[in-house]
Amino acid sequence: MSNRNYLLWLTLITAAAWGIRLFLMGMFIGFNAPIALEDGLDERDYEQFAYQMSVGNGFVLPDGTPSARRAPGTSLLIAPIYLFFGRTLLLARLWMAALSALVCPAVAWVIRPYGGTRMALIAAALCAFNPGLSYYALHLWSEAPYCLFIILATGCLMRSVEKPSTWWSIAAGFSWGAAILLRPQILLIIPCAGIGLLWLSRKDRQLWLSEFVRELLIIGALVAPWLIRNQLVLGAPTMTTLVAGHTFWGAHNELTFHDARYRGSWQPHLKDPTMTFPLFGSELQQDRQAWGNGWRCIRRNWNQVPQLLVWKIYRLITPFEPTANRAVYWAFAVSWIVTAPLLFIGLQRLRSLAPALFAVILAQFAAVLICSLIFYGAARFRHSLEPFFMIAVAAALVRRSPINPITPTVAGINEFNNR
Repeated sequence: MSNRNYLLWLTLITAAAWGIRLFLMGMFIGFNAPIALEDGLDERDYEQFAYQMSVGNGFVLPDGTPSARRAPGTSLLIAPIYLFFGRTLLLARLWMAALSALVCPAVAWVIRPYGGTRMALIAAALCAFNPGLSYYALHLWSEAPYCLFIILATGCLMRSVEKPSTWWSIAAGFSWGAAILLRPQILLIIPCAGIGLLWLSRKDRQLWLSEFVRELLIIGALVAPWLIRNQLVLGAPTMTTLVAGHTFWGAHNELTFHDARYRGSWQPHLKDPTMTFPLFGSELQQDRQAWGNGWRCIRRNWNQVPQLLVWKIYRLITPFEPTANRAVYWAFAVSWIVTAPLLFIGLQRLRSLAPALFAVILAQFAAVLICSLIFYGAARFRHSLEPFFMIAVAAALVRRSPINPITPTVAGINEFNNR
């Protein structure tokens, strides 16, 4: 296939992805419908913080109180829309759907050098029709932009190692930094990457470590302003307040330890009979109280922890995520039941086609698993990996011999040695 035809097909797939998301949005939500609180507080918070920033108030609650209850990335992406066009949910939702649709060409860009044009287009098409990617694009949530930035970060990282250049390192560092500001749990990839370095030869380790250091400096420059702001305004250089502590306590309480209906999951309206509720004080104080409550419950139920961890993994990988929306329930279930077997086949082929890419993807799988073990298991965490799942499924569907010309380590090592 010529490059022109490839770009034409990729454009059509991306347009179809956006169209699918808009169709579902119009059918089930409404383009300018108010924020629905039954979908959780995430969307309300992201939208309100975006509005406050767009009118110059900063990252504050509606009453003007400075906050860091959410990571700022999602609101930062919505704020320019409000700044230039006013507080319009219509344009904010169109923007989120567009970011989700852009995952399709990003996925194709990542896998094409290793799997070829056909595999790239199939991976893009799978992302276009993927129920998880489509569903999260209907809301002002972090999933859509997060999926886009981790794909871009992965692709830029691979190119910065294959063809070392300052610009690829900057692009990779910026993309990883944006992903962190969207969902800070991606920081868990750092220890996973560190463990991965131990398996490399000395030269390979020097190459990858050198690149990691460059990108970490760029990530630090991007994330530092948020941490400094929180130190100056809230008194601690924290990525978030409230969310992590509340989630940890919600995942470790008497219900989640002793009631099979909730074991391994999380309860947003927690009523732990052994603790004072609600929490009190500033966001930082409430966060510390919530962490403390969760740890005290773990100590009281220490013998139940192994069983709880097993349940967390089950909640992460089960096709059947509890939800009142039966259409979503069955769409997610059928999609995962079809994807899971192909995923194992595809990962084996990726290991032959692109060993370095396979390792980077595996590190992100490990980061999600660690996050689930720390907090709780849910399909929502798994769905953040859908673009990588679709790459693996495309690899399973398209047979392709390993591509010979450039392997990341050989090209990178030569460049590294010439410095």
